Parts: sequence; C-alpha cells; structure tokens
Amino acid sequence: MRVPSEAIIDRRGPSRTEWSTYRKIIIELYSKKPLDHVRSHMLDNYGFQASARMYRSRLKEWGALKNWKSYEKDQYLKFLETPGSLPSRSIADLDEKSARKLKRYSRTRRSNKRATQSKASSTLDDCSTSSDSSNDKGTVSHFTTVSPVSPRQNEAVSLTHETELAESSLESSKSVVGDNSSQMDIETYDTTLFGWGAQFSTPTQLPHSIFITDVDVGLQTINLILKSMQSIFAGPLVYQDPQNIPDGLIPPVLEPTKVFWDDIAQAMYLFKVQYPGRAWSTIHKACKTAPSIDFATPLWLQSLFAILSPVNTKLTSSIRTNLLRYLCALAEARFGTTMHPIVTIVRLFEKDAQTRDISERSLAYMLDVFTAQIGSYHPLTIKTQTELIKLIRRDRDFGAARTMARKLLSTTTTNLGTNALGTRKAARQLEHVLMDSGDWASALQLCFLIVGQPSSLSSADAVPSPAFSDECALYTMEDIAKIYDAIGEQEKAMMWLKQALIKSWSVWPHGSVEVQHMRDKLEKSLVTQGRGDEVLFWRISGPG
Repeated sequence: MRVPSEAIIDRRGPSRTEWSTYRKIIIELYSKKPLDHVRSHMLDNYGFQASARMYRSRLKEWGALKNWKSYEKDQYLKFLETPGSLPSRSIADLDEKSARKLKRYSRTRRSNKRATQSKASSTLDDCSTSSDSSNDKGTVSHFTTVSPVSPRQNEAVSLTHETELAESSLESSKSVVGDNSSQMDIETYDTTLFGWGAQFSTPTQLPHSIFITDVDVGLQTINLILKSMQSIFAGPLVYQDPQNIPDGLIPPVLEPTKVFWDDIAQAMYLFKVQYPGRAWSTIHKACKTAPSIDFATPLWLQSLFAILSPVNTKLTSSIRTNLLRYLCALAEARFGTTMHPIVTIVRLFEKDAQTRDISERSLAYMLDVFTAQIGSYHPLTIKTQTELIKLIRRDRDFGAARTMARKLLSTTTTNLGTNALGTRKAARQLEHVLMDSGDWASALQLCFLIVGQPSSLSSADAVPSPAFSDECALYTMEDIAKIYDAIGEQEKAMMWLKQALIKSWSVWPHGSVEVQHMRDKLEKSLVTQGRGDEVLFWRISGPG
C-alpha cells in the first residue's frame, strides 16, 4: 500500500534547518522544564512538531540531554543533606515526578550501601579466617598482601572523581547554552502567490540565562514577530497609490481585505454595545470573505494588530482567540506550511499575555517602514498613526494619546489642508481623547470642524447642516449626539442622530449593519423621550 507523502513528512519530523532555528529556545526550555512541557510549548507557540524520540536524539547530539548519572544523583543528595557544595545541575526546583525518582534512588542507594558493607565485612572475615588457616599450615595466602580499603575511604575517592566529572559536565552544558553564533540557518519558502521569496529567521540575540522567565519568553515573541514582519516587508507590497486613487479608496485587489476587517471591527463594537446577535451575523459574513483576502498586504497586517489587539477585545477575548486560530489555519492552508512568517505572526499574536505591547511595537515598526517607503502623509501611514493613538487611548493612557493626536493633527493640517480626509481622521482621534477625558465642550467644537458644520451655525440652537457626508463625518455625527446626551441635551442628540441616519442612506444605499445600528440608537432615544409614535416612521424609512 502506498503511504501518503504527508505521513512520511510527519514521521521524519522537522528538517535540520528547523532544528537549528529553534535550538537555543529548546535547550533553554529543557533546562528548566520536562520534555513533555517543551514539546507542548513548541507546538503551541511555534507550530514546531516532533516526537519525544526526535527530541531526545537531537538533545543528545547537542550535549544537552538530562540523563542523570549516578554520581550526579549522589552529589545532589549530598547537597540536600549537607548544603554547601553546589550540585552539578541547576535542579533546585524539581518537579513531582523527578522528586519521586530521586527518593527511590536514595532508598535504593542506602539499601545497596548496607548490602555492600555487609558483604565487605563478610569478605574481611573470610580473609582473616583464610589467613589464619594458611599460617597454621605454613603457607602464605595472597589475601595477606591485600590492604582492605574502608568504606569511608572508598566514598572519599568516589566523591573526588564524581566532582571532577560533574565540573566537566557543567562546563559542557555552559558551552552549549552560551553559544554565541549570531545567525541561524535561514530557509526560504516558495511564495509564488506573491511573486517573491519570504524568509523566516530567529532573532540574532537570545537571553543567555539557562532559565526561561516570562519576560524572556515575551521578548522572544516580540523579536520573532518583528523578524517575521521584516522578512515580509523585504518583498514588493501592495500599497494604495494616492496619485491614481482618490483619498479614502483602495485598489480593487485590496477590497476583500478591507471588507473583511471592517466587518470584524464592526462585530467587536457590536459585542461591546450589547448586540451579540448582530455581532455574530457580522462575523459569519466576514468569514465568507476571508478565503479571498490577501495576507501579503500592509493593510492586512495593520488591521490584524489594530482590530484584534487585546486592548480592543477585552470583553471578547475568547472570540479573539478563536478568530486568530481561524486566521492561522487559513494562512497555513494558503502557504502550505506552519513556518511561513504570516503564520508565525498570527500564532504568536495569540500568545501576547493580554497586553498592548505586541500590538504597539508592531504598529510602531510598521509606521517606521511606511514613513520610509511611502511617506508620512500617505493614507496608510496616517491610518497606522491613528490606529496607534487609538490603541494607547483605549488602554487609558490619555496623556500620551493626547500628545500624539495633537502632533498628528498639526502636521496633517499643515501638509494636507483643513478639510482633507486625513486631517479630519486625525482630528477624530483627538476628539475621542477629549471625550474620554470628559472635556465635552472642546470635543464638540472639534466635531463641528470634522463634519463641516459652519461656525456661524455652531451655536446651541443651530440646526445640523454638515458639509461632509462620508463615513468619517457620519461617525462624528454619532459622537455629537453622544456628547449632547452626556450633557443632558437629549433633543439635540436626536437631531444629530436623525441627520446621521439620513446621510447614511447615500453612503450605504443598500443598507448595512452601520445603518441599522444608527436606526436602533435613534429609536431607543425616541422611546426614552416618550415619542414612540415616531419609531415606525424611522423604521421603514431608507434602505436596510
């Protein structure tokens, strides 16, 4: 019967290059944890799959296999009984299984020692008897020339020999862990889908401590993600061309990617505002688009770190985990390997300890790359800056977010103009910081600038007359309604909600989740104000 090629690959395990890539990490983990834990950790965090026999064979080849010799056990037991001399292994923290084995060895050793002493005593008695009888016969026995060594002397000689061996063993272990090779072998994967070769490599510097701490693992995760991103950005990328495509639009090839991430972002928001049914339907809609998304675009990576950051998904962490696993499986199927940089990024992003660190560093890295390659005022660069500000603000670091937002607004106003979409998007980030800080008056004035409400009509009694009706303006109208509601001006809040709903019909003529959500907010406000008779009119008005 013919064996499938996949089974052969699985039986052979990782290539020598892959073993070399993860050598330091495996040795460091194995020095502290049992082999089963190492295998599980490498599979979950790096997609590295190998059998226990493969691990033992490789660890033996590297000189790092933890097979306890009897002298090492004796030395460690001596250390436990009389602290003072350090054992040859850094095993102060034994797991339960190892402790049980050591206890069994200790009991066996004591039993064997007593048996040896008893046998030695019996042998000496026999020697003495034999010597006496021989002397009586006038002959000299060979036993009379032997000078018996006492058990204490034997133990001293053995311990000296064991100490020398232990020291040499420790030196060998240090040389393995402290390997200063600055560059691992790099394997290039076929990425004909994109027309360029992507490379994956480990960071050139790893912690030299033989113990793995949470901090070390976190740093390694960030380094691996940044290295993977570096290999992706080394190839040609699909950017939006500001000269040929109007501001706010994207090339057709990126449309599925934008639609997918817009749906995911909307679903996360709907979960936040307690509309789970609508959120789930939006996620299912996004997953139908997912197979046609382009993983190799900067837009995809930027949206990954911005939308699925733990800061943005605090209330939906389990949903975030499932989405990342789904995207990881999708990427594995697309590239045909678990070791591609995109797969590595998605898998490691799941293990980010629910902090903003990985998202923030990744977005900051992309901001540097985009600024160098496409300029500071490219729509993608500005979007990356706004997402970074949004991330920091949602983590309630209002001081840093306010400083970054003001700087971005100042530079976009100077270089793009007051009414440019990039400037208005930057203003929205500052407006959100002001709202979260409770500065309603300043936030409201900024909102009027974003939607183009004439200054002469910005008084308290003004009728909404916005000059802009794009998505940025519509979301800002909702913010204006929220501000009025917060300061007790419910009538004005309803006026702006109605304006937002009417304008949304031209932006989404076939209806959308956004239109339905605006309608829900207006209906809720009308019912609260005792104007339920108007609900039916707005429910049947417009599309969707």
